Amino acid sequence: MGILEFLGLGRGRERDSRFTKEQVRVFEKVHHRQEFKSVVNKAISYRNLGKYRAAEKLLLQVCGQYSPAWAILGNTYRQMGKTDKAEWAFRQELDAVQKDLSDPNNILESVQAYGNLGQLYYFDKHDKKTALLFYKKGLNIKMTEPSGSHLEDQGKMSLVKSYIYLDLASIFFQEGDEKKAMQCAEYRLRDVPDCGVASKVYGLAAFQNYYATDYDHGKYLSTDERCKKLEKAAQRLRVAVRELPQDEDCKAVLALVLFSLSVTAFYRARTELSINTVNELHSVFINELSETDRERVLVDAERPLAALDRILVTEAAVCQKSFGTNVFNRPDFSDVGFPSYGFVVRDGELHLRSGARDEEVEMLQNAARSLLFLEVYGAALAFFVRINAWSIIEERFQVWLDACEKYEA
Repeated sequence: MGILEFLGLGRGRERDSRFTKEQVRVFEKVHHRQEFKSVVNKAISYRNLGKYRAAEKLLLQVCGQYSPAWAILGNTYRQMGKTDKAEWAFRQELDAVQKDLSDPNNILESVQAYGNLGQLYYFDKHDKKTALLFYKKGLNIKMTEPSGSHLEDQGKMSLVKSYIYLDLASIFFQEGDEKKAMQCAEYRLRDVPDCGVASKVYGLAAFQNYYATDYDHGKYLSTDERCKKLEKAAQRLRVAVRELPQDEDCKAVLALVLFSLSVTAFYRARTELSINTVNELHSVFINELSETDRERVLVDAERPLAALDRILVTEAAVCQKSFGTNVFNRPDFSDVGFPSYGFVVRDGELHLRSGARDEEVEMLQNAARSLLFLEVYGAALAFFVRINAWSIIEERFQVWLDACEKYEA
């Protein structure tokens, strides 16, 4: 049976005229849509070859009958540097699809059009306020309740909006708002888990939020909860490294996040976890990073130790003064303490003896904190030894020797 017979248009066949007209309308609509797509694809090929005029000419022929062509035309104008014409094309698409919002496809195109206008205003016209208004309009659009395919259409809507969230993630990261950048990247990754750009933004933002800004506050003595946040950052960065293999920043930051995890008391108290993390760190550092990026990583990895230099000079004295013990001479700080004095440090946490007096608590916490600092110090040095970073080791050991002389005097 041929297609005409299937549609009820074959010769010698009785047919219901109303039904036949509807079938013809659907067939012609699908047929024309495929033709328009072919024209648009040809225009995209011209554009990719730098033949912008030829692409523009083809797209203008079909825009009136095929609204998605407006978006392609607008982005073609953007590549040509014609921002005003690009805005005109995006607004033409918006006007065309909003004439019939009973069609789910037109609703989806509305979201896309607002997203394109947001991109244009932020990245090309450098108007953040207007860009965010367009993005907000796109995100506020709701899918009407269609008959039969509600869940499918909602899924498509979520995917289209994820492109707006991807733009917003990049924008907020550039603006220095790491928390909003992470949140928007999460929305994108919910629909596209392997999105390299969103994974990169999340990983870099998490690095800034949970690691880099904590150097001078002693927060790299990570708790269980904070380690889990860094683990999630590492997970995202692994995806970014896989999907964006030429991006050196992702590899360098992944190394730093792994370094941060490897030196924490929480990780070092869990042998298998610690070994796996250190091995992955070593692999990334040796196999993935260029010589220049290795130096960058070492500079940032050494920063916590420089902060510890300042802290150790004051806080190590607490143990010396309160307990008569020189903490610099202890070989291992993974499970340390002075039970007779009222505390033990285990798995990176302070455990006070029952019945400790209130006035003892602060003193004990400070003493335990100095021991945890030394554990971080030792773990970091172990990594530097493994990669033969002897200049760093020599500098750090000189700090230790100076401290020993001071507190043994």
